[in-house]
Amino acid sequence: MPNTLPANKRDFAGIDGLHYFYSGAEGPALLSQRAASLSYIDHKSMGQPGRDHHDVVMDSCRAQLGMMMGVDASNIAIVSNASEALHRLAESIPWRGDANVVSCDLEFPSVTLPLVSLRSAGVELRIVENHNWVVTVDDIARQVDENTQAIVVSHVSYKSGSRFDIAALAKVAQSVEALLIVDATQSLGVVPVEARSADYVIASTYKWLLGSHGAAAMYARDPLGSPVVPSHVGWRSVQDMFAADRFERFDLWPDARRWELGYPSFPSIYLLEQSLLYINRFDPKAIETHVHRLGTTLLEGARGLGMVPMTPDEPSLRAGNIAIRADEPVKLAEDLAERGVIAWGGDGRIRFSIHLFNDDDDVTAALAGLRELVPSHCS
Repeated sequence: MPNTLPANKRDFAGIDGLHYFYSGAEGPALLSQRAASLSYIDHKSMGQPGRDHHDVVMDSCRAQLGMMMGVDASNIAIVSNASEALHRLAESIPWRGDANVVSCDLEFPSVTLPLVSLRSAGVELRIVENHNWVVTVDDIARQVDENTQAIVVSHVSYKSGSRFDIAALAKVAQSVEALLIVDATQSLGVVPVEARSADYVIASTYKWLLGSHGAAAMYARDPLGSPVVPSHVGWRSVQDMFAADRFERFDLWPDARRWELGYPSFPSIYLLEQSLLYINRFDPKAIETHVHRLGTTLLEGARGLGMVPMTPDEPSLRAGNIAIRADEPVKLAEDLAERGVIAWGGDGRIRFSIHLFNDDDDVTAALAGLRELVPSHCS
């Protein structure tokens, strides 16, 4: 039977007694990850049995990620970080001479910078502008034509908290036989991600997945049937690294492991296993309902204080991030932190990231802090 929400803050290091809304930037560590760190250290000194155990933990992470995304573990690769994965994908696509790629202006730089770099290869980058901090599927569709080879967007915007319907985007991409590449860094772990609708889904693990730096999840829908072949290859990418003809040719894995190059950050993998096992104890729809309810309370309360939310009111159009316009967001975040409310301030807004451990008291404290500070910080 799934665990009930909210999750117990005492399961985490350092947030008991705080109102922690920082998961969109940095998820808190689990206490169980301390033992996982020691387990890595112990296995590091065991020689081959230790290495074998590293791979057991890696396989466990693939399985847990597959469960979270509703896909087979064979479609999951674990790479160093989301930025690297997005860049490798961008340079691996066999771009045509008249190709274009469509994205939007609510993206984090790790999504758009690899696309900007494609201009030197003659690929046109089309950036869809937001309207009141929202970009719709129809907005994307209007920029897509027969020369579009890829649509690259975040499932949930780091900036506004607005959320795309991946299945609807997939229909737009399929209508012109374009790839759909989704960054799920701001959604995986807090709301369901329809990974199988996209061609590729990538997510950092140190935010909503409650893992650490040094690892990212990558879903590849059809590794063998895709026209995209990894531009880099390493000993972990191939089926037989010691093949007799290895100086002449190689055979990539037929599954998503072809995107893995060498050894990953196994300390990160050990921590990730613990966080994935923890999150998967809870019903994913229950997590979504929980964060939507708290988010609605926060949005209504902020609007009642005369603040201007950037995040849509409609629950299906958002996830855990609630962004509110602010004149001095960095100072506002600092002042809230003095009151025990940990939020992210910058980019013209204060952002509250609501996760499975947040509760009504957290939202009450956030609104009380805003009520006190709004006159000097917000428009």
